[in-house]
Amino acid sequence: MIMKTLRGAWRSTTVSKTPVELELTVEQWEAIVQNITRFPVETIAFGGGEPLSRAADLGRLIPLITSKGITANIVTNATLLDAAFLESIRACKDKVVFLLSLDGLERENDAIRGKGVFKKVMAAVSLLEKGGWSFLYTSVLMPENMLRFKDFLKFFMKKHKRLHIDIQPVITNNEVYYLRNGFHLDRHQLKALKNLLTFLHENERKMKLARPLRVMDRYWDYFTNQLITDNYCLMGTKSFNINYRGNLWICGKEIDHPLHLHKLEDALNCDAYLQE
Repeated sequence: MIMKTLRGAWRSTTVSKTPVELELTVEQWEAIVQNITRFPVETIAFGGGEPLSRAADLGRLIPLITSKGITANIVTNATLLDAAFLESIRACKDKVVFLLSLDGLERENDAIRGKGVFKKVMAAVSLLEKGGWSFLYTSVLMPENMLRFKDFLKFFMKKHKRLHIDIQPVITNNEVYYLRNGFHLDRHQLKALKNLLTFLHENERKMKLARPLRVMDRYWDYFTNQLITDNYCLMGTKSFNINYRGNLWICGKEIDHPLHLHKLEDALNCDAYLQE
């Protein structure tokens, strides 16, 4: 779960194989929600892994969150999204946004996320549109999908009157971005990246981008291993990741103060957090 008070937090692409019995119970997550919402909170986002693998628990947590005036974001690959879950949270619809993970057209997306996933996402989109739910696409730009990413955007611009999308660069070595390996793009990928950035500028009014173009322009430097910038990351100050143990998780560093047992302010005042 991610608590954030500012837009534009970068998503984790971590794959976790945590045994279910080690995850917190829904009662413990309810305690965490009560803990953190003593402070002003704009949005609570559920990620993973796949949050809809615990759809029944989400069905309890989302009404609790939205009853406090907080928006609930659900970051999902949409493969488990169904009408029954939507019906279970229908009363909260005005405060729920689905962030659908999609990394390209069918060939590229399914090579990254698994065979058949693209069609399942499209089925979920139809379900959400029919019910009038709010959603946007969230895509991870990487060497594997760079060649046809512009075609992907063109396809969805035709499908939607105004495309709502967050395009973020892949973070290698999971969240530990400062240990990432360098990228090695060939000339075709470099040309595709340059054309993509130009295309985004030319079609800015036809899309609602989740992050400013001035930030996305730096993707060129990022993928060509020459990004030099001050780090203005607000993770751990204005925005918090909470992992499956209930601990704050800041750029690969876990603060061992589980929030179903300790007050948030105690975690923020412990030595490990202050050092990080």
